[in-house]
Amino acid sequence: MYQKKIAIYVEGQTEQIFLNRLIQVWWDYSGIEIKNIKIMAGEEKKPLVQDFQSPDPETYFLICDVAGVGGLASTIASRSKKQHEKGFKIIGLRDLYANDFCSLPANVDRSLEIIKNFKKSLLIQKCHCPDEINIYLAVMEIEAWLLAFTEAIAKWAKISEETILNKISENLHTPEIINLERIKRPSILLRDLGEIGLRQQSKSVGAITLMVNNIDREHIEKVHASNQIPSFNKFWNELLAFTCIKEKIQG
Repeated sequence: MYQKKIAIYVEGQTEQIFLNRLIQVWWDYSGIEIKNIKIMAGEEKKPLVQDFQSPDPETYFLICDVAGVGGLASTIASRSKKQHEKGFKIIGLRDLYANDFCSLPANVDRSLEIIKNFKKSLLIQKCHCPDEINIYLAVMEIEAWLLAFTEAIAKWAKISEETILNKISENLHTPEIINLERIKRPSILLRDLGEIGLRQQSKSVGAITLMVNNIDREHIEKVHASNQIPSFNKFWNELLAFTCIKEKIQG
């Protein structure tokens, strides 16, 4: 019997692959089960991402790929009642799109407003207990989170970590890297880094898997401690808090 069950809804296979790796290495491949599904037109499909189960799992992670932009709210709403009845905590993770961001006035907390609008969408679609569902934004794209793991990206791209840091600095127009959420089009920057090392298809299942397979728990602790990607910290803190991880992240 699981002590904790959590459903995480994401918009693509990049997020699904990435989260599988983070969860497995953080929990040291023990006490967990991860089930991956892909949802298209309301129907479950078998994803390319492999499931994982350790002996005697205490925490069950259901990672749901809604296969693209626009389906997150409706998919969560349609499944929320049954999942709440089964004891699931529900979390949504979506990219912060530039159009959404720019459409709001500069004198408001734009991220907060986007989350509020998402919650309104859940209400409109008759979501069960929408106030119990937490939505997190990957600012500006999930690739910004990946770029925080510079050591892993360097190994994948077969280039130096210094080269990656220099390219990020050029993108931010500052010698000091303080906030990776200010990177313009992080997915394009990640693609360009791959091309330097003659890597192709930075968004393919194989490429993303190779990237994240270089991530270990120490890397997660380092990224968290740097606070260079605050949206990741918010999401990760929620995940650990719900699953009752009492140990404190270093830093």
